[in-house]
Amino acid sequence: EELALLSALMETIRLAVPQRRSRRRQRARSGSPDLRRTIRRSFRTGGEPIERSWRERRKRRRRLVLFLDVSGSMAAYSRALLVFAYAAPRWEAYCFGTRLTRLTRVLGPTNPDAALEQAAAEVFDWDGGTRIGESLKSFLDSQAEVARGAVLIICSDGLEVGDPSLLEAQMARL
Repeated sequence: EELALLSALMETIRLAVPQRRSRRRQRARSGSPDLRRTIRRSFRTGGEPIERSWRERRKRRRRLVLFLDVSGSMAAYSRALLVFAYAAPRWEAYCFGTRLTRLTRVLGPTNPDAALEQAAAEVFDWDGGTRIGESLKSFLDSQAEVARGAVLIICSDGLEVGDPSLLEAQMARL
């Protein structure tokens, strides 16, 4: 019942993910002059640039990358974290315990209950140990382009059973 209530609450909440300026430009009322469009429009008036055009950089939402701890110490919260991941906009979701599992594709269906069942079946180390440093290392070694320019949220209690120096190095790398 609590998960159903949490799911209903998450559908009403919209996360305010920060925006970034892209390299592409769009028409605008002010900004930098758009010489190409201004010159093209000047052909209508005999070469006089009467109608000036402007452009500015487009803004896009940053990608949200969620790292969800599904270890034994987070057992009470792991399903709620999956509901949170399901409700977030433009996201990538990863679960980790003793190894990293990508859940973005699994959480895609429109039915949240079916998505949560598939996610639980996909993650083999549910309620296992926690190796945050090794999971971050495998993520950064294989899919570092996903993290570039993104907002990365690690949802964990921080209980690391692996090497703490590896975790420190990977956090510095992030």
